[in-house]
Amino acid sequence: MQLIRKRKMYNPDQFVGRTTEQAYLRGWAAGRKQLLTITGPPGIGKTWFVNNSYQQLKADGQIAYLVNLPITDPRNDQNALPPEVLQDWASQLLIELNQDCPQAYGFDLGREVSSQLEKMAQDICQRCWPGQSIFFFVDGGDLLSQVAWRQFERQAIEPLARQAAIRFVITLKTSQPIKSFILKRREQRLELGTLQAREQGLQQMHKLNPELDLAHCEYILADYTWDHPGLNMLLVEHLHGDGVVLPPDLVTTVLSELEALPENGSETINLLACLAHHDSDTWSADTIGQIMNISLAQAWEWINLLNHHSFITNVGGPNFKITDGLRQFLRAALGQKLIEPKC
Repeated sequence: MQLIRKRKMYNPDQFVGRTTEQAYLRGWAAGRKQLLTITGPPGIGKTWFVNNSYQQLKADGQIAYLVNLPITDPRNDQNALPPEVLQDWASQLLIELNQDCPQAYGFDLGREVSSQLEKMAQDICQRCWPGQSIFFFVDGGDLLSQVAWRQFERQAIEPLARQAAIRFVITLKTSQPIKSFILKRREQRLELGTLQAREQGLQQMHKLNPELDLAHCEYILADYTWDHPGLNMLLVEHLHGDGVVLPPDLVTTVLSELEALPENGSETINLLACLAHHDSDTWSADTIGQIMNISLAQAWEWINLLNHHSFITNVGGPNFKITDGLRQFLRAALGQKLIEPKC
């Protein structure tokens, strides 16, 4: 399948900021809650934060594992997780655990996955690391469909969570709730925002490409705050030291990397650009109806589509705004006439 965005391989030498969030995670690890969900919009840095936190806990001598989830197409929230995919995921997890805990329960391909995971959890907690916390950093929950996530939560996370010593850090979309009553009452939630300052964004850009002429970059995108880590990573691939030039199709590139666009991608980009050009940061379905000269029902279809792809966020009642960072970039691109909306 085509992933919703291209993820840059984690590089600890390029990690910037997040000191407040790291302190929050350390506080959670020292407490009693079993589950910490890391939420935020696409490209905000959940994967890099989880990787960095995992490495820090490992360096502190904690028992920790980093687990990637199997993926289904998130554009269809009814896509389930095939049984063989879940079985393969569980088998790979056992292989990794067996390297440190040979006494862990072996898998029988003919048995149901949940019961085997429950037995394995009991083994690693009682026979290998009794009395110690075992941290599972689980990345990719934000890439699963709603049906697949609920299935994974019920069949894989819950059986492991019956051992209180097993604790989880899981990446999810901001709007993605924990459904399980067992897990929900043991949950803390940390929402990642943009980097804490423009300076941190420019520091990130320099680490990503030390040869960039940052002063020229700031001039080209004068209205962009450089505090959105995901957009910065995409931009650095298109900014060059010798006469910084942004190609006219960069808006298309950035949006398609952050999320899989629908078939009418050009209309989506045009609508987002019109909304970014709007007098107010916030707007409603009525605004879209006026901009595109469509009915209110059609406008709500657009809102549902944009919201599904995390291009926009609800700010209360019928009002929405374009996701922070994306709105800033669109306005900077508009200012440089890299995109000319038809409103």
